[in-house]
Amino acid sequence: MESIRAIVQFALLVGFFYVATLVIKCLQNGAVN
Repeated sequence: MESIRAIVQFALLVGFFYVATLVIKCLQNGAVN
C-alpha cells in the first residue's frame, strides 16, 4: 500500500509542476501581449 501512496504523491507533484508551468506560460504571454 505504501507504493500506491508514493505513486499518488508523485502524480500530485508532477501535476503541480505541470499546472505551475502552464500558469507561468500564460503570465509570460500576457506580459508579452
